[in-house]
Amino acid sequence: MPTFRYKALDQQGRQRTGYVEGDSHGKAFQQLRGQGFTPMQLEPVQGGKGFALGALRDRLFKPRLRLAESLYYLAIMLQTGSALTEALDILGRMSGRRAGAVWLAVRGAVATGVSFSQALQLHAPQFPREYVRMVRVAEAAGNLGLVLERIATFEGRRGAMGGKLLTALIYPSIIMLVGLGAVYFLLVYVMPDITRIFATSGQALPFKTQLLLMAGDVLQGLGPAVFLLPLLAGLLLLSLYEKQPRLRLWVDKKLWRIGLLQKDSLARFTNMLGFQLEAGIALVQAMEGAAGTVRSAYFKSLIAQAQQEVMAGQPLDKVLTRQNAYPDMFLLSIAAGQKSGSLGLFVTRLSEMMEQEVDNALKRWLAMAEPAMILLTGVMVGFIVLAIMEPIFNLSTQVR
Repeated sequence: MPTFRYKALDQQGRQRTGYVEGDSHGKAFQQLRGQGFTPMQLEPVQGGKGFALGALRDRLFKPRLRLAESLYYLAIMLQTGSALTEALDILGRMSGRRAGAVWLAVRGAVATGVSFSQALQLHAPQFPREYVRMVRVAEAAGNLGLVLERIATFEGRRGAMGGKLLTALIYPSIIMLVGLGAVYFLLVYVMPDITRIFATSGQALPFKTQLLLMAGDVLQGLGPAVFLLPLLAGLLLLSLYEKQPRLRLWVDKKLWRIGLLQKDSLARFTNMLGFQLEAGIALVQAMEGAAGTVRSAYFKSLIAQAQQEVMAGQPLDKVLTRQNAYPDMFLLSIAAGQKSGSLGLFVTRLSEMMEQEVDNALKRWLAMAEPAMILLTGVMVGFIVLAIMEPIFNLSTQVR
C-alpha cells in the first residue's frame, strides 16, 4: 500500500508532520480528516531502501506540469460542459507520465469528495498557493472555468516575462565564451611556441610579451580547471547568499537601489497583486501571494511589515509611502487605485507599464552589450597579437 508524507494542522491549529498509508491521495486525505487533521501537503514516498533515492529523485525530477497550457485545456473543457473529474482524467491522460500522474492523483482526490482547491493544495510544490486561493474563491462563486482560463493566461505572461532576461543573455554569453576560448588557446598553445624562436636569438622579450607568457604558464598549470574555478566560486557565493538570511537581506537592500532590478520586482509584484485582487482575493492575502513571486528578501520584508500595518487598519498607500523605498509612480498608482475603489485594475495597468519599461531597458542593454563583448574580445586578441609581433619586428630590425 502506498505511503504518503503529510503536513497538516491539528484541531488546535498546530502544524503536524508524519506518514500515512492509503490506496490513493483521496483515501489518505480522508484518513487524515478522520483523525481531526486538516492536510496542507500530501506527497507519495517510497519505503525501504528506496526511500532516500526516491526523495532525491523527486527533488531532481519534479514533474513539469506546464501550468499555462494544462490549465487552459482544463478551462476550455469545463466551459464546454465537461465534468471536473472527466476533464481531469482527460488532462492526466494527455500529459506526460509524471505530470499525468499528478493530474490523475488530483482527479482521484476530487472523485472521493475533496474540493478541487483542496486537491491542488495536496500537491503544493506544483501549484502556487496564490492560484489555490483563487480556485477556492472560484469554486464558491461558481465560475471555475473562467478563473482557470485567467490563471492560464496570467501564467503564460509570467513565464514569458521570466524568460526575457535569460533569452537576452544568450547571445552575449556565447560571444564572451568564444572570446575567452580564443584567448586561452593563444596564451596556452600559440605563445609558448613562438617565443621559443626568440629564445635562441638572445633577444630580450618586451614586457607585455613576458606578462602574457606568465599568464599562459598559469593557465597551462591550471588546465581546464581555469574555467571551473569561477563557476565554483560563483556557486559558493550563491550558496552563502541563499543560506545566510542576514547576508541576503543586506545584498538585496543594496541591489534594490538599481532601477532596473527594482522595476522588475515591482512589475512582478503588481502583476500578481492585481490579478489576485480582480479574482476576489482579500488585500492582505493578495500581498502575501504577490510577494512570493519576487526573490528580493529586502522587498519581502517591506511587504511583510506593510501587511501587518494594513491588517491593523492603515491605508496601503500611506504605509508604503512611509517606507520610502518605492518610485513615485508606484505610490501614486496605489493611492489612485484605493481612492477609486479599483486597486486591482490600477496595479494591473501599472505592472504592464513597468514590464514595458523593463523590456525596453533590456533591449537597450542588449544593444550596448553585444558590440561591447565583440570590442572587448577584439582588444584582448589584438593585445596578444601585438605582444607576438613586437619581438618579430625587433628581430628583423637587428638582422638589417
